[in-house]
Amino acid sequence: MLSAACKVSKKCRFFGLALSAIDKLGLPKSTFCGGKMSRLKGVTENYWNTLHEDKKFRWRFFSRVVMLLATFSVSKIGVWYLDLLLSLLVSSAINFIIDSQRSYTKHSPVFRKNITRILVFLGSWSVTVVGVFFFAFIAIQALVSTFSEMTSSRIDSGSESRELIFMVTIFLMMLIGVLKVFRDLKFEELIHVVPKQQLKRLLVYKEFRADSFPFFAYFEIAVVAVACIYLNAATTILAMLVSISNLWF
Repeated sequence: MLSAACKVSKKCRFFGLALSAIDKLGLPKSTFCGGKMSRLKGVTENYWNTLHEDKKFRWRFFSRVVMLLATFSVSKIGVWYLDLLLSLLVSSAINFIIDSQRSYTKHSPVFRKNITRILVFLGSWSVTVVGVFFFAFIAIQALVSTFSEMTSSRIDSGSESRELIFMVTIFLMMLIGVLKVFRDLKFEELIHVVPKQQLKRLLVYKEFRADSFPFFAYFEIAVVAVACIYLNAATTILAMLVSISNLWF
C-alpha cells in the first residue's frame, strides 16, 4: 500500500509540474491534458454542427459566391491559362481549409494530422516564397542602380581585365551587404517563423474557436481574404516574370 501511494504521489507531482510548465509556455492545457490532437475539434466545427441543414446550404452557397467573386476580381496576369490555374488552385485551397475545419473530428486521426501538416506547410512556405521574391526584387533593383552609377563614374583604366575584376569585386561586396541586411533585419523570422507559429496556434493548439456566428463568419471570410491577398501577390510575381520573358524572347 505504501509503495502504491508513493507511485501515485509521484505521478501527481509529475502531472503538477507538467501543468506548471504548460502555463509558463502559454499553451492551452486541453492540448496536453486529455485533449490530444485527435480529440480537438475544428475551428468552426462547434458552431457548424449547431446549424440546420437549410442554413448550412444557404451559407455554402453564399460563401462559394463570395469566393468566386473574390478570386476572379483579383488582378490578372494576362495569360488566360495561368489566370485560370491560379484561380482554381486558390479556390481549392480555400475550400480545403474551410471544409476541413467544419468537420475536423469526423475524419480519421491520420487524415486530421495530414490536413494540419499540409495547411501549416503551405501557409508558411507560401508567405516565405512571396517574401523572398519581393525582397530579392527590391535588392536586385538597388544593386543594379548602385552598380551602374559606380561603374559609370569610375575612371577608365584602359585594361579590360582590371575592369572585369573591379566590376566583380563591387558586385560581390554589394551582394554580401544585401545578405547582411537580410540577416540583421531577421527577415526570415518575419516571413517564415512567425507565420508558422501563428498557424500552429490556430490549427494545432486551437486557440481560436468560432462558437458564434460573428466569429464563424469572420474566420471563413478572413480565409477568403488572405487567400486573395496571396493570389494578388502571386499574380504580381508571375506578371513580372512574364514581362521579363517577353523582353528576353
